[in-house]
Amino acid sequence: MAAIVYISSLRHLLAVLAYCALSGIIVYGLQRATFAVVSYLMLAFGVVGSLVSVALNTFAPSLTRHLVSGIADRIMVGMAYGGPLVLPVVEYAIYILAALALSLVSFHKKEMEF
Repeated sequence: MAAIVYISSLRHLLAVLAYCALSGIIVYGLQRATFAVVSYLMLAFGVVGSLVSVALNTFAPSLTRHLVSGIADRIMVGMAYGGPLVLPVVEYAIYILAALALSLVSFHKKEMEF
């Protein structure tokens, strides 16, 4: 039972880290911390994820498993029930690295002005 609690906590930690990375793009690109906080809250409460999921289910249902929530769920299931972990972990790492790269590109030669 304790293992499931730890695995669930790890799933939420992975989601939080991904949402922070995505919010970092906004804070570095737009130079507005308020927009970053609002975007993080919208991501964390599932507003953006739900809208994107509905849109993807309509137009490209196979892509919904590649959202942050889907990747984190597959990592959680893999840890809990012995499923494959390599592909979801690699997808998650690519997701974080892509978000960090976009943050760096958007911040290139700018100064932080809060």
